[in-house]
Amino acid sequence: MATRIALIHAKQNENKMNIKCQKCLEKGHWTYECTGKRKYLHRPSRVEVLDKKLKEKEKKKKEIKDSIGEKIRMMEMKNDKDQMGNPPLPQQQTHLLILAVAHRVAAPTAEIDSSSSSSSDDSSR
Repeated sequence: MATRIALIHAKQNENKMNIKCQKCLEKGHWTYECTGKRKYLHRPSRVEVLDKKLKEKEKKKKEIKDSIGEKIRMMEMKNDKDQMGNPPLPQQQTHLLILAVAHRVAAPTAEIDSSSSSSSDDSSR
């Protein structure tokens, strides 16, 4: 029985050496046992954290947009070469069509806005 208690105390002391005080940030004691002063620990504000995440998202979007633009340019160059020599294969035409649609989705057209405003003028008369 006495050895069991001794083992428990030994484990507690061993665990205590690995514990970090939340007040003074030193190891070896619990926060409620701390006699030291609280240390200042700089933490980023919530706005700084959110701004950082927002900038990362914008950077990823720009990288994706740039990579799509680069792929479109490469396909156009390849298409120009094919038009001078051999006609493009159906598989290449499909890729060009997909990239062209993606390019149109990325850049909205002004034609849609002008046609919708003229139709609304007709309905009000």
